[in-house]
Amino acid sequence: MAGMKKNRRHIKFLSLCGAMLLSAAVSGCQLYDPVVETQLYPIQMKLQQEMTQTPVPVAECGRADPEIAQNIAEHYEKAGEGAVTLTLRYPAGNSAEARRAGRAGANYKKLLEEHGIRDVSVDMLPLSAEFQDSVDMTVNYHAWKASAPVGCGPQRMPGIHGTEGMPAMSGYKIGCETETYISRMVARPKDLKGRAGLPDGDSQREGMMQEDYRDGVPNAPLEGFSASGFGGN
Repeated sequence: MAGMKKNRRHIKFLSLCGAMLLSAAVSGCQLYDPVVETQLYPIQMKLQQEMTQTPVPVAECGRADPEIAQNIAEHYEKAGEGAVTLTLRYPAGNSAEARRAGRAGANYKKLLEEHGIRDVSVDMLPLSAEFQDSVDMTVNYHAWKASAPVGCGPQRMPGIHGTEGMPAMSGYKIGCETETYISRMVARPKDLKGRAGLPDGDSQREGMMQEDYRDGVPNAPLEGFSASGFGGN
């Protein structure tokens, strides 16, 4: 009997200790709840469209530079969308410069179309000789750009510039630093738009493949090796 009483007192003591530890753990978690609620939320990098205007030098003879055309086509393939406009400015009343601008526009248009850009137009813009004394060209099109998420920055992640404590963490949005740097490494911003689902033809084909299964049509025997033909005695 004495041993049983001793065991009961021991069990009560352990239960009391366990309750105290559980209470301390719960109270400790409550200290961090407000911080977690203000920090953990979905953050996604921002995808925005902007007008890209690339100045291109015009050769004396109006010849197009294949390397420049290739660089423009590569950027357009990764980020560009819509029509491409080649704006050529030249001094009004100067027929020689007008012809040079026309040749440059036609040559660059041909090269860009050879690189797969379909909608390319040339815009000839004569300006007063007071403001324009030679030919210049600008390539214009809309391009997608990935950037930092909305609401991120200019505050950096605590610990970047030194040792900050919990007060510095309370106002920081976890994920901002990571998403900001990832946005700078996106090579094809257009991919972030996603793509359309499968066309109707694919869904019809999948449906036809399942009709035999629903109708109970047995599968045709598969050609190939049989497991019974392998192994020794």
